[in-house]
Amino acid sequence: MREKIFRYSTLSFVFINFWTLYLFFDYFTQEHRMFEGWGLLFNFFYSVMFGTGFALILLIIRLVLHLRKKPSMLTSNFFYVLSGIFNLNIFIIWVICLILDILEIENGFLAIFMSASLLMAGFIFFDIYKSNFKLQGDEKSAAKP
Repeated sequence: MREKIFRYSTLSFVFINFWTLYLFFDYFTQEHRMFEGWGLLFNFFYSVMFGTGFALILLIIRLVLHLRKKPSMLTSNFFYVLSGIFNLNIFIIWVICLILDILEIENGFLAIFMSASLLMAGFIFFDIYKSNFKLQGDEKSAAKP
């Protein structure tokens, strides 16, 4: 199970890298005119909304499966891992933009999405760790008397 999580994490980093490169070259090829750079900002907003929305849908599915006491395949699913890494990546980009004064924290709409993104990424990572790594470690220690 750990190998699947590591493979999915690697694939997630590759997809996020391609998305970041696309956004960079999309901005790089824009014409220089008034309001340049707004396309990149709106792409960032759309990425934030997509990432938090996708993670929210996956967390609701995970909660429903947990409440029905059905075994959840989400904890070792590619999209679950991708959602956690993508939301953490978006949050780190936002923090860097705040530090470099590219964005302002006064935008409450974006700050709410970023807080939700960090919380969802943290919960997803905790859930993956608890379901795939912690349990396997406890089983190995219990097997060795």
